Amino acid sequence: DTADWKNRRYHNWELTPKKPVRISKGAWIGARAILLKGVTVGIGSVVGAGSVVTKDVADWTIVAGNPAKLIREIPENER
Repeated sequence: DTADWKNRRYHNWELTPKKPVRISKGAWIGARAILLKGVTVGIGSVVGAGSVVTKDVADWTIVAGNPAKLIREIPENER
């Protein structure tokens, strides 16, 4: 993109690959978290603030960081 802008050309967004992001029921997404294209956040999962999610997040887990990594699973008695 940057090279196109410097050469006074504009990026053709029609050619950019797209995939939906899926956020399941009960999931929490922290402020300023970034979810990359095609990622699914599982049921009841928590994504920490400022995290960069590059892979699918399993159900009932907590992830955080850049890239987001598993912090812990949420046990049944805490759901």
